[in-house]
Amino acid sequence: MSSTLQRMTLILLALALALALLGALDPSPPEQTLRLQHARLIPAPGVADGVAVVLPHRWSSGREDRAVAWYQFHFDLPAIPERPLAIYLPAVGENAALYLNGEFIGQAAPFGEGVPRMHAKPLLFPVDPPLWQAEGNTLFIAVEATPWQRGLLPTPWIDEEFVLAGVHRSQQFLRQSLVRFLGVASLVLGLVLALVWANRRSEPDYGWLALAAMTWSVAQAQATITMAPLPGAAWDALTAGALGVSAVATLGFVLRFIARPPRRAYHLAWALPVLMSLATVFYPGSTVEAFSWLLLSVLLLTVAAILAHSGWIAALPAHRLLLLPGVLLGSVAAHAFAAERVAAGATAALLVALPLVIIALSWKMLQRFIESLQVAELLNIDLDRLVHERTVALETQFHRIRALEREQAIATERERLMRDMHDGLGGHLVSTLAMLECSGRRDDAIAGSIRNALDDLRLLIDSLDPVDGDLGAVLAMFRDRMEPRLQAAGLRLEWDVRELPELSYLSPASVLSILRILQECVANVLKHAAAKTIRISARPDPGAEEIILDISDDGRGFDPAAARNGRGLHNLQRRANALAALLVIESGDAGSRMTLRLPAVNATTVASAATDMAGLDGTQVGRPEPVPGLRQ
Repeated sequence: MSSTLQRMTLILLALALALALLGALDPSPPEQTLRLQHARLIPAPGVADGVAVVLPHRWSSGREDRAVAWYQFHFDLPAIPERPLAIYLPAVGENAALYLNGEFIGQAAPFGEGVPRMHAKPLLFPVDPPLWQAEGNTLFIAVEATPWQRGLLPTPWIDEEFVLAGVHRSQQFLRQSLVRFLGVASLVLGLVLALVWANRRSEPDYGWLALAAMTWSVAQAQATITMAPLPGAAWDALTAGALGVSAVATLGFVLRFIARPPRRAYHLAWALPVLMSLATVFYPGSTVEAFSWLLLSVLLLTVAAILAHSGWIAALPAHRLLLLPGVLLGSVAAHAFAAERVAAGATAALLVALPLVIIALSWKMLQRFIESLQVAELLNIDLDRLVHERTVALETQFHRIRALEREQAIATERERLMRDMHDGLGGHLVSTLAMLECSGRRDDAIAGSIRNALDDLRLLIDSLDPVDGDLGAVLAMFRDRMEPRLQAAGLRLEWDVRELPELSYLSPASVLSILRILQECVANVLKHAAAKTIRISARPDPGAEEIILDISDDGRGFDPAAARNGRGLHNLQRRANALAALLVIESGDAGSRMTLRLPAVNATTVASAATDMAGLDGTQVGRPEPVPGLRQ
């Protein structure tokens, strides 16, 4: 559907609603209904003097006390009715009593006990069939009003009771129940908007609309409250002024809602509520009062024109809906302007159309408020998420810094120990070995023992270096230490270490266990194998999530049974178990081979077990011990 077609559809729909509302509030009588449009206004029953009037008829007594106007009707019926008839008055200003053929029919409220407000309340008076005559029926209607009220008698309807009862019920609902409901709804919405505005002073739109809604809820009481809670003049001034304030506040909201700040002409509009209040009290039924109501109609037409224009030029379909309240209010206000508030349905239609517009605009504002709350909630959720992420990041950073501080402290202490061992114990061992070699005394056993002690000390120092899980670095340190000794012994070293995954459990104790295993194997080759080549290799085994470390030689084999009870095998196995590794040693005529299968994933028992094994306390953990053979 094109935008122009949408606009025209909304306009036609609004016009249809306006026509339906005006038609429902000012219905035409059924075809068979008798309408008494002509009457004589007489001073009192039995007085021949009088004035012919056409109904509906308004009057103002101009007296200081209450006044009563008598209307006399003469009419005939086609026949004496067999079923009950009734007399229906769409409205009356302000109280009425009926007499048919000299018999009292009924009254809206007792006369002389405070004049009630019946100008917006339809009245139905059932009449028993015996009171009717086929010809020469005489009906007297007494209308009571006070000086600040306008006397009004609409056209009486006469028809069967069940026919007029349906009309009476529908009018009672539209003019009383519906208006009262709209008043309560406007009051509630006004209070809600006032609370919103109290917390959002930077958005005066809520305040203007709250004022319009709450003042209209006061204005509608003039039509729905029969006995005024205040003195008559004060009550009429209050309700008329409230209606004017509601209209001006609605105009102020509409101007602000479409981003047009009120101008000087708008500020002059605030004189309208004052004018309506004064005219209602001091000039009832005069040209001044009629002029104030015409100004009200013009102001409402302005509100309707702004809304309709905003809806017409709106690009978004949701904003085009402003055409509905604009055209609806404009149609009803134009009808009231043309009727000059005389027609019974004119003010009733305004009392329904204006609150519908206010409620529609209030609902739009509340939707905007709810949307802003939802946006704020989403922003709060995002903010909470960001705060949580930053908090987690800060906590992680804090723990990382703490870990780095601990590692730094450990590294500092480790460096001190390494320096002390190197300069202290290591220095003493080197000096002792130099003294022994320079003395001219040949004691190969003592010299060998000192060299082994130096190698062991260097191995211990190497294990304290931070490696950050890099097994390749550990093996490289071992190669740097052992390769010169192997070359001095006439052994060729074949090195095949591939790229290895990081091992998170490589603590100094774990590194020392690996180095001890390698040291023991190399020492066995040097002592017993008479080999020419020693080969060290390391590679990952992705399928088993392991790292395979091999040390093999081409020397003499050995008898596994003879080596089973040696301490070397036992120490190697305990260290492998501490690493949660599998140790396999094979020996034959072509040489020997040691295979150490290290886990490539983190093992929770490795660090603590390796720490225990660093002292060789005899604790065995890890995998089952294989059946190996080992040189001693």
